[in-house]
Amino acid sequence: IMQRFIGGKNYKIMVKNYTDIQILDRVKTLQGFTHTPKYLLVGVRSIEDNFNLFDDKFYFFVDGKFFSLCTGTTNPGDQSLLGGWRKVNGKGSAIVKADEIYYDVYQYGLHNGKMPCLRQVKNMKYFRDNNSDKKVNESGLIYTENAATNFHFCDYNIFTKTIRQYIGGWSHGCQVANDSVGYNKIIDRAKQDGAAVTYALLKEF
Repeated sequence: IMQRFIGGKNYKIMVKNYTDIQILDRVKTLQGFTHTPKYLLVGVRSIEDNFNLFDDKFYFFVDGKFFSLCTGTTNPGDQSLLGGWRKVNGKGSAIVKADEIYYDVYQYGLHNGKMPCLRQVKNMKYFRDNNSDKKVNESGLIYTENAATNFHFCDYNIFTKTIRQYIGGWSHGCQVANDSVGYNKIIDRAKQDGAAVTYALLKEF
């Protein structure tokens, strides 16, 4: 497991590795699972909850077979968590509820009208974090809504080779990749026939 010293502290900076079988077997245990869809994006949220760091992963499956992997975040960044959520809504930063499967929730589209992405088209479940501290709160009321938490990249130049370390304003709840190679493989494949993409978000296990 990768480690890094930041601000005098030793952080585990990346969720651990899993095989494709481990991921698919875990998804099949989720309440609400009925079948393996053609396109399945699986986010794995690190239990470390490093503030403002890209420390999660996304696995993409086509017809039940592994297709691509990229790193990213399933949590909002500092600009949202430390009060920026007030500019977006009055409830708090959107925290997608983990250990859930959201069938056909994404479809190929544009983020903010200019970045190829997987655009949210159906409801997901959310916690709302509104205490403006450096920890993501996965507790309290659960909201079921379309909060436009798209799966997108962390730069409008989706071909950049720079891998960002800090989330910043790139997520107010969106699921965001910071690896352009893996991300573009996912987006290009989903674009081919425009089929819906199912999203499963897991906690590190």
